[in-house]
Amino acid sequence: MAAVSGQRGGTPRSGRGWRGPLNRYLRDGHPLSPSRDLASVREDEMAAAQAREVFDLIMRITVMAVSVGASSAEAIAMGLRIADAYGINVHVDITNTSVIVTQHRSLDDDPITALRVVRTRTADYQRLGRLEQLVDDVSHRRGEPAGARERLNDLMTAPRLYKKWFVTVNMGVMGAAMAALYGASVLDVLIAFLATCLVDVAVQGLARRRVANFFVQAVGGAIPTAVALGMMLLRTATGMRLDLSPSLVVAAGMISLLAGTGAVAAAQDALDGYYVTSSGRFLEVIMQTGGIAFGVMTTLWLGLKLGVPGYISPTLVWTSAPWVQIVASAIASIAFGATSHSGPRTLGVTGLLGALGWAGYLVGMRLTDSMVIASGFGACLIGLVSASAAKRWRVPQVALVTIAVVPLMPGMMLYRGLYMVMAGQLGIPAPDDGTQVLAQSLLVGVALAAGSSLGALAARPIAIPADHRTRRAVMASWFRGSAVPRDWVPRRHRRRTPRPAPETASVPAAQDGSGGRDDDPDDHRHRQHRGQPGAPA
Repeated sequence: MAAVSGQRGGTPRSGRGWRGPLNRYLRDGHPLSPSRDLASVREDEMAAAQAREVFDLIMRITVMAVSVGASSAEAIAMGLRIADAYGINVHVDITNTSVIVTQHRSLDDDPITALRVVRTRTADYQRLGRLEQLVDDVSHRRGEPAGARERLNDLMTAPRLYKKWFVTVNMGVMGAAMAALYGASVLDVLIAFLATCLVDVAVQGLARRRVANFFVQAVGGAIPTAVALGMMLLRTATGMRLDLSPSLVVAAGMISLLAGTGAVAAAQDALDGYYVTSSGRFLEVIMQTGGIAFGVMTTLWLGLKLGVPGYISPTLVWTSAPWVQIVASAIASIAFGATSHSGPRTLGVTGLLGALGWAGYLVGMRLTDSMVIASGFGACLIGLVSASAAKRWRVPQVALVTIAVVPLMPGMMLYRGLYMVMAGQLGIPAPDDGTQVLAQSLLVGVALAAGSSLGALAARPIAIPADHRTRRAVMASWFRGSAVPRDWVPRRHRRRTPRPAPETASVPAAQDGSGGRDDDPDDHRHRQHRGQPGAPA
């Protein structure tokens, strides 16, 4: 009987011998803090009627931010700032073109949920800047929801900053500046200006008639290609040695179409964790670029089949001086900013960023001799400086990045690749393989999106607002795509939560005759040193 009792008492003592260090050094005693999405519903102190007014204001501000060109993170941050200013708890989410806002009133009341679809997205950065100013005023001054709703209604119905003819002229100026960037002659610059204006008139006219975006882009790509074929035919028929370069005209027209595709915003949404929205935007970019390629290749095929003589330069070079290229990049950025209805302050900043981006491209070409790396480096500089410029001069950051990367877009490379592919199919000699050139243009586009997003991401510590309310809303919208370590506990909970005492064996002393050896003296010293509950006084 004593042997049996000793055998029973020996096993727990052996288990306690290795379980004590295991609990002390290997097992984590910090309780996990539930995320904000899983936290229990808190009671909103605001009256139900006023809460519905604030809820509607949050929904309308978020929808308007998406419709005028804001990224998903920026739009959600605006909604969260309004909710924090009025003291209500809401969840805001954007899925491609759908905006969902939900408010949990309490455990006894039904939640309020609304969904709106953003049917049109048009870049209007002056209106976006005014919307950000409205959110700042509401967040800091804590005005009544009725006054904010009235200001929002006035902002929604306000006329655009520039008239249609001025936008079309600036689109032509952008095309002319891009032609000058590639080293075009005065006559080429003039033809590029007229062709790009014609492209904008045709695209806007088809858009007003609700034609599918793919075919709108196809018509836009066909117009400058037809102008280039006409220039080739004119030079051959007259026998005059005109100083013309048709490919520059096509490249300028294609860049005017590529500038509005929104690849930068799609990449930013992917980094912020809005993957469904980013996938939808990237698919939209692919469809728009495919429409441009379809229009260009169809027109080229018809022209070459009809016997129009074609010619393309064996190499892609910029014949203009570096200072001419930098000035042309600044002019192109300012002109495209005007087509996006940007204010004078935004235009000035984007002009400087466009020149900075092209200067970075030239430096990258000098160091690496790779268009892909040089384009990514120039875009990274734009994204890095745009964060500081947006905070300093209070202009939308997405506007600065989207406008300033326009001179770096691979319009010429894309046209050269399409021409070589079509020439190869028709048996016309081509200086290079068109598929490789098209692949390189695709890599340049990816480098622009990734570089600008990387620069903006690196500058986020500088761009975080100073006030606590804005900081909390912005960081909540940013960190949806951030990597979270396993079993992550916020640092504030690590300080406030005491470490629980390790488990002790529950075997009574009389059962194994070990007396007070159930709690080892060394264990008492360790707990007293850590200041845990249960340590002897």
